[in-house]
Amino acid sequence: MKTKLFTTALTLISLGLASASAYAENLRFGYASNATPTVEAMKKFAELVDQKTKGDVTVTFFPDSQLGGEREMVELLQAGLLDMTKVSGGLMESFAPVYGVFSMPYLFDSQAHFYDVMDNPKITTPIYESSKGEGILGLTYYDSGARSFYTSEKIIRNVDDLKGLKIRVMQSPTSIKMVKMLGGSPIAMVSVRQTTHFNPFTTP
Repeated sequence: MKTKLFTTALTLISLGLASASAYAENLRFGYASNATPTVEAMKKFAELVDQKTKGDVTVTFFPDSQLGGEREMVELLQAGLLDMTKVSGGLMESFAPVYGVFSMPYLFDSQAHFYDVMDNPKITTPIYESSKGEGILGLTYYDSGARSFYTSEKIIRNVDDLKGLKIRVMQSPTSIKMVKMLGGSPIAMVSVRQTTHFNPFTTP
């Protein structure tokens, strides 16, 4: 069962780093495990930083949750122990509720509509800046594809097929409420393993 829910991941920077007086010769960029397109995009970012600063600023990556999970890396960002991170949009709801808009279903009519909105700074900048009070500034987004429900025991063809299923979701109040409204029993992905989950897939 495919939905018109496009998902996003966000690049965040420390507010201290974003200030005019801040200067860093090396940016510490931590992230959890990611699909190849996202990893390649982050590598390209590092190349462009090196190129545009003529080598004065470099990027050091801490991949594959070396520094902890996504929440831990956001907290390291707040403490000034990390300069940048890439996290799921849903996670940021606990730091600024407006980020929950990234987890809402059926907002976009098509992939082109999604990009028109996400590439419009008049729409996204207020969201990215909403976490300033927490010492975090959103920089940009990654397209995480669309969402589908996956199960090990049954095919999901319509909403009724979701009733009573335990479904793993991100720690996003919006995602949790959505699954409840669809008749499922949402389980935050942190520590519970289930056979049904709501996951992104990378679009071609």
